[in-house]
Order: sequence, then structure tokens, then C-alpha cells
Amino acid sequence: MLTLRNLNAGYGKLTVIRNLDLSLEKGMIHGLIGLNGSGKSTLLKCISGILSPQNGEMLLDEMSFNVKHVGLLETEPYFYNGITGREFLNLFKDPDGKIFMADEWGSLFNIPLDKLIDGYSTGMKKKLAITGVIKTNRKIILLDEPFNGLDLESSRVLSTILPQLVTEGKIIIISSHILDTLKGICSKIHYLNDGKIQRTFTPGDENEIESVIFHELDQHLSKRIKSLIK
Repeated sequence: MLTLRNLNAGYGKLTVIRNLDLSLEKGMIHGLIGLNGSGKSTLLKCISGILSPQNGEMLLDEMSFNVKHVGLLETEPYFYNGITGREFLNLFKDPDGKIFMADEWGSLFNIPLDKLIDGYSTGMKKKLAITGVIKTNRKIILLDEPFNGLDLESSRVLSTILPQLVTEGKIIIISSHILDTLKGICSKIHYLNDGKIQRTFTPGDENEIESVIFHELDQHLSKRIKSLIK
């Protein structure tokens, strides 16, 4: 289990994550949802080690964990210029030395691995980055808006892959603004608002999820629109 206790994180004097407590079981896909600016990406960066928490603790099975256990897909992945998709995947190492069938994965996602990434479309780059994260074979996989830029077929492929990965005992956390996608594949969906996890939803809570989240969104929009038309 990945446990976050009294976690605070932010940028400079700005605190985005505030006294957050969250427990994430192994062998599950956890959804993370919230309005823009609620702290979803900040939380994932914190878990991955890109961003150091201001205070609090993060434990894996009640022990401190190394960020080498974590694989992160950022919303906008970075790629070196002048390399092919295959060369990019070769940058990722599996700590257990598991054989990775690059050509088969490339075929599954329809990625031309021997072409320069510079010529890839946005969706193709996202698929390549996802494949790289899978190749690392980490215990904890963080996916920040993984469905952004994917076409219908690729979204379906990813939705089929993720449940297979958790059968190996991995913890997968998906940040997404596509609620229907999360509802279809997540064991739990955690609602992040004002820097804290406000609610955790499980299968069967679909109507309640929409009621809580859209009520918050409607209030947010109402305040903004009123300020504009005064």
C-alpha cells in the first residue's frame, strides 16, 4: 500500500497540496479527479520525486520508498531531438531485467519506432511516452492525463492494458478530466479539491460522483461568470 500522510507541497510560498491523507492499495487502478488547478499534477510530481514535499511522509508498505519504484507519465512528455522512437525506448530500463518486446508494443500502439520522433503527431508521442513508462516495470505507475491526444482505438488499447498491469500487484494512479474513462477502469476515484482528497468513490457511486463534482464545478463557474457580467 502507498500511504500519504499529512502531505504538503507547492511552489515557493504557494502551497497547493494541504495536509493531504491518502491510502492507495496495490493491485488497483486509482483515479484522481478535480478541477484545473486543484493540485492533481502537483501531487503526482510529489509522489514521483520531481517535487519535494514541504512536509509530511510517503510510505510504501509502511516503509520509505525510493523514487526508482515510480514511473511517471507527464501531461506533456519531453523528447530529445533527433532520435527515433526505438532509441527513446532504449533509454528506459527495467530494474528486474524483464524482456520488453518493443516491436510488439510498437505494433499494438501503431508507433513507427524507427522514424524520428520529431515527425510524430501529438497522439503518437503520447503513445510512445506511455510505452516507455510501461517498459520501466515500476511498482507505482503515475499517468497524468494519459488519454489526452489519443484516438479512440488507442484509448481502448490503453484501457485494456492497465487492468492487466495491476494483476502484477502494481499501483496505478490516473489523473484525468475525462470522468467516464475513469469510471470505466478505476477501482476507486479520489476527488481532489482545495489541496485535499475530499471524497473517495467506489464502483456503484457513479451518480454521486457526478453530483458532487459537477456541483462544485457549477459553483465555480457561477462565481466567475457573475464577476464578468457585473
